Amino acid sequence: MSEASIFLLRDQRLTWMIYCVFIALVAGIYFGSLSELMLEVDDARTFHDNIAVAQDFTYLFSSDKEVGSGRLTSDFVRFIAYLLVGNQPGSVHLFLVAVHTLASLLLARLAFRLGLPLHVSLLSGLLFLINVAQFRAVHWIAALDYPLALLWGCLTLLAYLRYRDQPHPLRLALFYLCLLLSLLTHLVSALVLPFFVYLLWRQKQPLRDCLRHFAWPAILSPLVLYGVLSSTAKTTTTWWAIERYAADGGVELLLGCARMLLWLLSRMATTAYWLPLPLYEQQEWELYGGAVFLVLLLGLIWKQVYPFDTWALWILMALVPFALLTEGTASALLAGPSRYLYLATGGTAVMLGWSLVWLGQWIGLRLRTRSSYVLAGLLAPLLISSYVSLKKAEALSFYISSRYYTSSGNKDEGIAQMRRALDRGPEMLRLEDTYVRLISQLFARGQDAQAVVEDALAIFPDDAVLLAQSYVLESVSPDSAIRARGRQQLDRAIKYI
Repeated sequence: MSEASIFLLRDQRLTWMIYCVFIALVAGIYFGSLSELMLEVDDARTFHDNIAVAQDFTYLFSSDKEVGSGRLTSDFVRFIAYLLVGNQPGSVHLFLVAVHTLASLLLARLAFRLGLPLHVSLLSGLLFLINVAQFRAVHWIAALDYPLALLWGCLTLLAYLRYRDQPHPLRLALFYLCLLLSLLTHLVSALVLPFFVYLLWRQKQPLRDCLRHFAWPAILSPLVLYGVLSSTAKTTTTWWAIERYAADGGVELLLGCARMLLWLLSRMATTAYWLPLPLYEQQEWELYGGAVFLVLLLGLIWKQVYPFDTWALWILMALVPFALLTEGTASALLAGPSRYLYLATGGTAVMLGWSLVWLGQWIGLRLRTRSSYVLAGLLAPLLISSYVSLKKAEALSFYISSRYYTSSGNKDEGIAQMRRALDRGPEMLRLEDTYVRLISQLFARGQDAQAVVEDALAIFPDDAVLLAQSYVLESVSPDSAIRARGRQQLDRAIKYI
């Protein structure tokens, strides 16, 4: 049974237009609720920078910006979002969803231009769009850099493919421009250079022309990266990692990088379209899972298994820069290393898309049924699981937002965000910590905390802090008997502190 008889798709404008509409609808279904998200750490600073740039455009190039990321392209796109929707958190979150959607479309187009069948490429874009592992890059406004990095990376590769097929100085200039914008978006975008050299070698293209065109970028890229790094604020995770390297060094630091890489690889599989484990904890077995994944990827590259070897290299090259971050930096993140997986999940989406199509055809032949039906049956559980998991993941973003508002003094918004977190996905949270924080905020605002305390104690009846909070609540009860009991219990609890 030929592919043409199974998937009646042709590379024409109508096909891509329908696909764009379809992907936009899926993005609306899966991510439309992100309009309810508010601000987190660094989001308000980016909003302040937007206002300053609107008053004086040269401030965009200043090293005095509140968010000194050194990523000029990202800062400019954030300013474009400000011009379009203002500093409205819900609208800016949807803008970020739109960028993520566009990156998914470009990934599908890139996969097709690199030689994959059209139906595999379209499926890959869909699988990337709904991937759960990299949800933080879509939920956090300040993480716009990651979707933009993939977007510009894809555009850079597509621009060179266009020039290779139809050489023209303007097309070559477009490639250089896209590459520059890509490097000014995120340091990890530099992966496009060695990735494409490998790809052209793999396709037996004339490397002399390739190297000639990549010579200047290869020479100038380190200078651009140095400029970006020198204008990056010292409070970023990039500089924290660099300072840790300078302070520690040695074998233990290298082992830490290895463990970090294995953790990143493991999370790409364990949280791909499901969330079976707490994101804020690193399980010991995850490192072993990451080691198995690493051996698999290296084996695919070594044996040159088409098309997996190319995308296996993509995954490794997208993850290695983040493996240089210290374990302490990543493990302190409440959502784990989710946002660092964004570019790499493009590779897993393509590999999974190819695998599902092949498996669908294999099963279809043996069952003597249409492979498209089998593929739909294989895809349906992933679509459902991904939707449910992404909704649960929103709970973590609400929780992080709540902590930001509480620390900045807006306890009413902090309470509202914490309640949303509990409603959306309590299994995603450290419930003891969540209840303690919510009850404390309710106390601080003089609001009724009775129902929350009862819910918390029903789950954690022996938690000392929650019990103490319940005694505090009883100690101010209008019922004299309950008030006396609460004060007595509170006095006893204080003696043990």
